[in-house]
Amino acid sequence: MKIETKTTKKYFERIFISNVILLGVMLMSANTFAQTYYYVDGVNGNDANNGTSTSSAWKTIQQSFESATPNSIVFIRGGTYHENLILEVQGTANNPIEFRNYPHEEVIIDGTGTIENKLIYIENKSNLIFRNLSIQNKTGNNATGIILTTTANGTAKNISFINLRIKNINWNNAPNILPTANNNSHPFLIYGVAITEENAIENILIDSLEVSDNINGYSENIVIDGNVKNFNVRNCRVHDNTNIGIDIGGNYGACAVPALDHARNGKIIDCTTFNNISFYSNSAGIYVDGGHNVTIEKNRSFGNGYGIEVGCEENGTTENVIVRDNLIYNNLTAGMHFGGYDIQTNGQVLNSVVSNNTFFNNDLNNCSNGELILTQFSDCQIVNNVFYTSNQNTLLFRDVISPQSNNTVDYNCWFTPNNDSNAIQLTFNDQTYNTFTQYRSLTGFDEHSFYANPDLVNANTTAPDLHLNKTSRCINSGAAASIAREGETDFDGNPRIVNSKIDMGCYEYNNLLNVPHENKVAILGFQLYQNYPNPFNPATVIAYQLPGSGHVSIKVYNALGQEVAILVDEEKPAGRYQVEFNTTNLSSGIYFYKMRSGGFTEIKKCSFIK
Repeated sequence: MKIETKTTKKYFERIFISNVILLGVMLMSANTFAQTYYYVDGVNGNDANNGTSTSSAWKTIQQSFESATPNSIVFIRGGTYHENLILEVQGTANNPIEFRNYPHEEVIIDGTGTIENKLIYIENKSNLIFRNLSIQNKTGNNATGIILTTTANGTAKNISFINLRIKNINWNNAPNILPTANNNSHPFLIYGVAITEENAIENILIDSLEVSDNINGYSENIVIDGNVKNFNVRNCRVHDNTNIGIDIGGNYGACAVPALDHARNGKIIDCTTFNNISFYSNSAGIYVDGGHNVTIEKNRSFGNGYGIEVGCEENGTTENVIVRDNLIYNNLTAGMHFGGYDIQTNGQVLNSVVSNNTFFNNDLNNCSNGELILTQFSDCQIVNNVFYTSNQNTLLFRDVISPQSNNTVDYNCWFTPNNDSNAIQLTFNDQTYNTFTQYRSLTGFDEHSFYANPDLVNANTTAPDLHLNKTSRCINSGAAASIAREGETDFDGNPRIVNSKIDMGCYEYNNLLNVPHENKVAILGFQLYQNYPNPFNPATVIAYQLPGSGHVSIKVYNALGQEVAILVDEEKPAGRYQVEFNTTNLSSGIYFYKMRSGGFTEIKKCSFIK
């Protein structure tokens, strides 16, 4: 991806079930590593001050960007700062610099009326943390919220972006104006230019970002491109933008050394991408285009053009991409596009795996693509997935474009709402097939797959629950040779393989869900879902499920055992619930949840930073 031009094609439940759940998220509070505190106060500060107390605070964030020292935290008082920021300082490996909000106050970096088109510019800087900031309102061609980059011989390492909100970064104020390839905005861009492996942008954490309401032109929202390695994008919400949600790129010349011009060794996990829609091209919720060694795992993607895309637009390859345990539904053009597509290039997808995903009701624009588009890909596997189509009853579209060699598409469940395997639609190498038997016998795909109703808990298209019922044929029907990769769980956080057998789709069926309530309480009590975000800053949503009716109590205690909050204390029927824990009035530190249901108690340790 070029920094200014690119041709585009482009909440969260994770169940953790255990007899006793102990979640030790031992994150450091502010004073764990802090030796120096600095302060910024846009109302009462003065840049001639030394910045070391609230009474001698600097006035501008830029002053802190020029003066903060390693092993320090810059606390920014609440308010709106109209600044174009250029970072001139950096931390050391064990002594980062953190820029964050003052406790309980909201910091907004607003581009309205500023001269430059970049709100935060970071070049050749390392060992940094940015936390609890809002970046917004910059309009103009090539407008940028945050850019992290290097020079050819520079480097940037060990940088965390946590709980940021980025919105209204626009190339133009009118979303319906047709852009050209030269019309772009970049809400969040990491652009690796360095020409050696040692100088790659490295060890990047992007955690709990919300990126929304941006008019992107031909660019994307969270972009990692070029010589970048070892990155983690997690717990992010990217939505209501005019182009691709999350883009991992390569082959666009960001780095002048082609072998290094690939974002690589990264994860996109537990993110939610929705309503990222371009009216001039197909835009995916998550897209890997030229990236290498990327895992896309346990994400929810809906209401986009494509749910997920793994492609290769330029000459070169996209390699070793794993797409697993994702929930992909109600997207407009297809559930997934897989493969290079431009016959003018040799770009293709190699050695990649699409496994244990649930696709449901995609291709809502009736493009005759179905759940899956296949183009240029080789040595890949598409296995153990559930494909439940929209009412047009179209399974997939495979283009005649080549190369496509040594691929395995098998052990999948296919189903159409008409429940008729002899009245389906799919296109395969310019041939149209209308029966599932004909498709399998004449294409060589899906030899061990079947056409059957996956028996989902709720196949309502507006509020689907895509867990498997206990009678589902998908249970234990995945490929016998399937293994759970290190750290892999299903979408809910449960073990991916039970009794040496794997289910199809993103959910692994758990027999405990069907134990009668009177026995289940003694075994399990209740099921704890994901806390989002983590750490709890400024608030978290706690989602849980009751297997049967009963009294529920969720209380919060500090490290001294003092009760600080009651979140739930009432009778509830069986079902799924969520409650928000607002930390606004609490200081940084370690806290405990005590969670009780039906006489069963679970304790969960957590921490958060204010």
